[in-house]
Amino acid sequence: GAAKMSDDEFMASGGEDEEYDFEYESDDADEPDADLENQYYNAKSLKEDKPLDAIASFEKIVQQEQPKGEWGFKSLKQILKVHFRLKNYHKMMEKYQLLLSYMKVIARNHWERSIDSILEYVSSAHQTDLAQDFYEATLGALQDTKNDRTWFKTNIKLGKMYLDRGEFARLTRILKDLRRSCQSDDGTDDQKKGTQLLEVYALEIQMYTAQKNTKKLKALYEHSLKIKSAIPHPLILGIIRECGGKMHLVEEQWSKAYEDFFEAFKSYDEAGNSKKVTCLKYLVLANMLMKSSVDPFDAQESKPYKNDPQLLAMTNLVSAYQAKDIREFERILATNRQSIMDDPFIREYIQDLLKNIRTEVMIALIRPYTRVRIPFISKELNVPEADVETLLVACILDGTIDGHIDQVDRLLILRREPAADRFTALQGWTREIDALYRSIVHKIM
Repeated sequence: GAAKMSDDEFMASGGEDEEYDFEYESDDADEPDADLENQYYNAKSLKEDKPLDAIASFEKIVQQEQPKGEWGFKSLKQILKVHFRLKNYHKMMEKYQLLLSYMKVIARNHWERSIDSILEYVSSAHQTDLAQDFYEATLGALQDTKNDRTWFKTNIKLGKMYLDRGEFARLTRILKDLRRSCQSDDGTDDQKKGTQLLEVYALEIQMYTAQKNTKKLKALYEHSLKIKSAIPHPLILGIIRECGGKMHLVEEQWSKAYEDFFEAFKSYDEAGNSKKVTCLKYLVLANMLMKSSVDPFDAQESKPYKNDPQLLAMTNLVSAYQAKDIREFERILATNRQSIMDDPFIREYIQDLLKNIRTEVMIALIRPYTRVRIPFISKELNVPEADVETLLVACILDGTIDGHIDQVDRLLILRREPAADRFTALQGWTREIDALYRSIVHKIM
């Protein structure tokens, strides 16, 4: 028989339309619905201990409810969840196709939210083929409807998956469609869709970052910072600024990179996203490459993270770098391989930092001499002789050291005192030009 609802439950689920049902409908008409509701909650109670029985009970509701309606839809969602938990991925697809066919009979908002949450948990399983099938089935079902919001969100999810898999040709196709959906009839960007546009840009910017296509990345990055009409999610801003930071590091514009990573950190922090710690690592990296003496953890936003275990290795690295303590620098690298070197982006630059610190120590080491044995430098720097030679050749070529290598006697013969002073002067000169350039640009802006 029908389950009697308590007053609270009735009030809690109460939509205005339900009051009329009670006035005008006879009990008989109400009976099947209450019966389905009963069956639904009974089936739900079996989910934990008897999942297969639960599926069978939910299936029955789907078949019984004529015409299609709320209880069948809810039951299909539950069937999907149980199959998902049991890892019956192949069975999920046919049920999902059926669920999609309820689009016309379920309130639009409810349908959208349900589809969105299903796609969320499907993508969390890291079964990329399954997720792709689900996205494509969803887009197929949306083809004839005007449901732009779900279409947009699903394409963004599918795009992210192609990005993770490195399938750039497919991603490019999706980006074209997404771009088109954010344009006015005349083909220009629709400023009213600024928020969506930034999501599309963020995806495209990540693709160019992965492809190391700095030219396209730069143009799009600068364009994205000009969109003023949007109220973007902080996560999207974080992604854009993080990619900007990486781009500026590649261009060796350390201070711009530093600024980008700081902005990205703040956005990720606001979004509660764990990438904030990664961005702080990049911030510390940019700080070292800038050869800056400023402590990146002086800022009020980053201060709480100074002693974060994931960041401690990086902060200690900075201290060793600034003290030009090679042995300590290498010890930290060796003992914290995972937290530092596991990030391929950081790994790329650690080599530069090692080269910087070794070069500076080497120049200081050979300054008093006119002839220096290569094995002596090797012992002092704690690196193989072959690496010492590579460093020396680089310094001789760029004029930092004025001398040549005697291969037979394993000697560095300096024509005169090393050009360290010239090196220092050059650095100062570069810094002044940079400062001048920046003040001119600032005035123009």
